[in-house]
Amino acid sequence: MLLSQQRITARVSDLFPRPLDRRTIHKYIPQPYKYWVGSAREGIRQVLSQLRVEKNVKKVGVPAYTCQVVLEAVYRAGCQPMFYDSGVVAETSEIQKIITKVDVLIVTHNFGFLPDIASISTLCKKHKVILIEDCAQALGATYQHQLVGSFGDYAVYSFGISKNVGFCGGIISSKHPLRLSGLKKYPLGTLWKTVASVLVSPFFFHKYFYPFFYPRLSRHLGRQPPFPPGPYSCPPLAKRVVLHQLKRYDKIQSIRRRNGEYCLRGLRGVVPFVEPKNGAPAWLYFVLLSIKASALQKRLLHHGVDIGLMRTFRCLDKNKPKAAAAEKNVLAFALYRSPQEIAIMVKAIRQIAHE
Repeated sequence: MLLSQQRITARVSDLFPRPLDRRTIHKYIPQPYKYWVGSAREGIRQVLSQLRVEKNVKKVGVPAYTCQVVLEAVYRAGCQPMFYDSGVVAETSEIQKIITKVDVLIVTHNFGFLPDIASISTLCKKHKVILIEDCAQALGATYQHQLVGSFGDYAVYSFGISKNVGFCGGIISSKHPLRLSGLKKYPLGTLWKTVASVLVSPFFFHKYFYPFFYPRLSRHLGRQPPFPPGPYSCPPLAKRVVLHQLKRYDKIQSIRRRNGEYCLRGLRGVVPFVEPKNGAPAWLYFVLLSIKASALQKRLLHHGVDIGLMRTFRCLDKNKPKAAAAEKNVLAFALYRSPQEIAIMVKAIRQIAHE
């Protein structure tokens, strides 16, 4: 069984004290001000909460297709969402329809793919709209040789267990100083569960053991992701684990990029997929687009290949046709894996497509 989910990038050795090079973070997160928080969603809430108080922002442009916790963060900040239609990749033409009606615009780089972020940034400046880039899945991606996260006024990054660099916590980066408020200590129980995940992941994700764990994982993924009950800070252990991983992030990125390019060559003309048209994506996932996504997923399971329906990504406004189609049609699999596994997955997809 080859699974769709992101393998944990953290190693057991990352959990133990070693010398840290905090300069590494500037290589991937370019904004001058950086603030550690308990999660990217808390980062969005913190930014919007401060903007609501200081600049009286109320209306926030939100992509109609993205991870549902983005919308929860908007609500918890006391703001009103205004949706623009969006598939996996945001379109400038759809943003133009709401740009005069919002105070803040959130652009999410879903699955590590990029919109024309330069034109979106220009549009926001023209209309004096504050731009927040959600880089939770796009750490290290570039547009016109410029790192994502540097086009907006603010950017948020996630280091959740399934992200580009996986453990827990997140970062807000900003062109402007922030005053974070009300942060509580990260729950010790949740932190130790994350540590346990790192310790057991080599066994959990082993190809011979994974079939036994698959039913439990499926039930877990089907649950609604809980929003943290309070605003949390980032624990020191998480900072250390993330910084250690960033020292080898170039290698992690190169593995994903190599596998992504292999999939492009092997599946072009075979099945529809999200083609990277803007810059260099982070290649967290390879994303298929199938009008019979559930049926395709079941057929691939018979070949020992699990390609996932992204349950945490939702159409947030049923009146937006592109978002509604994306919720039904998107299948994705993580690219942080061996080339042998990628070759098996591509072969299985090709075989089913030709049946």
